[in-house]
Amino acid sequence: MDPKNASMHVSHVVSRRGEKEYHSYLVRRSYREGGKVKHETVANVSKLPMSAIEAISLALSKKAVIEAGSDLEIISSQ
Repeated sequence: MDPKNASMHVSHVVSRRGEKEYHSYLVRRSYREGGKVKHETVANVSKLPMSAIEAISLALSKKAVIEAGSDLEIISSQ
């Protein structure tokens, strides 16, 4: 696997057993091997709060986790 071509993302997996649904959030690395796309699970982040999972997903997609100037107040600066 060439680490330069690998990308990471948060994958939402839903498993069903009878009437019950189980939701898992996995940090995965995607890469190509022999012309096929492969996935490797790096971490299971299912037990984190949804806000933390969303922040991880934004960070992995190289987007700002907090928009500049939103919901922040500068109290003092030195």
